[in-house]
Amino acid sequence: MSNIVDMPPRVDRIEQATAWISKLDRGLSSAEEAEFVQWLTVDKANKQALITAASVWDRMESLSRLGDLFPEPEANRRVTPVFKVMGVAASLLLAVLLLAQYVGISNPATQQVSKLDTANIAGDQVYETAVGEQSSIVLSDGSVLSLNTNTRIEEQYNELERALYLRRGEMHIKVAHQAKRPLKVYVGDRVVQAVGTEFSVEVTQSQDIEVIVTEGKVWVSLSEPSDQQPPAEMLAATESVARTTVSAGEHIILAEELAQAETIEPEDIEVKLSWRGGNLVFTGESLEEAITEIERYTQVEFIILDDELKKVRVAGLFKAGDVEGLLKTLRDNFDVSYERVAGDKILLSQRW
Repeated sequence: MSNIVDMPPRVDRIEQATAWISKLDRGLSSAEEAEFVQWLTVDKANKQALITAASVWDRMESLSRLGDLFPEPEANRRVTPVFKVMGVAASLLLAVLLLAQYVGISNPATQQVSKLDTANIAGDQVYETAVGEQSSIVLSDGSVLSLNTNTRIEEQYNELERALYLRRGEMHIKVAHQAKRPLKVYVGDRVVQAVGTEFSVEVTQSQDIEVIVTEGKVWVSLSEPSDQQPPAEMLAATESVARTTVSAGEHIILAEELAQAETIEPEDIEVKLSWRGGNLVFTGESLEEAITEIERYTQVEFIILDDELKKVRVAGLFKAGDVEGLLKTLRDNFDVSYERVAGDKILLSQRW
């Protein structure tokens, strides 16, 4: 008899967690409660998957329902009414702490998260994902940070500001409000300052910077911050330069000069941020454009042999990094054949 237990891959685990979040939203039956407790305790990775799914789908408040499933320690009963009447913004952090207390999860701000490499360097926190990985983490201030594929962020919090340095890749953050200690994202010589908000920042392949605001607003400015400057000097420098306001439903692309914000349609925002659910959505892009985006999530190199094939328009939802699923879809729906010429190289051509 084998003692080896096959554990579900991360994608399956996240899908299971998402299903439980949905059930928690509507309320669990007695049978479901028992099943949920068993699923939550059988593997500690399921606990982190639950937090990840809740933060990605903006359902952190659903975790408050865990208080009904686990016995509350006597010492903490006096704070229960406070939790029940807190607003969504405050319950974001409390829900995570409550989950940690009842089911034994360490603080997500300091633990090593699945698919997320963290390390302390000179007192600063570093978050990094490899190619094909996405992760979410609750920072020490309660902000929820999501990282897309091949992303590196360095965190430097002090009494004056909360600074995140985006070295490469793409991030999305739901900022915990702290009026006296603003959160800023530094990207090269650009600074994105949150004003009670939710936004994403991407360093594109052309090395431009795209900022999308989904809630509240941000200030975008040009400055010359240096890694050697103390935070107080950086704070003063960024407040002395011209800045552009980007509000919810707008985006801005920063190239050589500070551009103006433009409106972006809700469906386009959904497409742009579909990576948070582990998906890639295309709505009529050329195959060449789609392949360029897909290659961000895999080590596989795709070579399109026909110039006309590069122009073929594709639409649909693809799982990020699912090469086999992509090839099947291209073959079945877009008449594209493929040939593997090496382990990490695939030739694409038109089927005749």
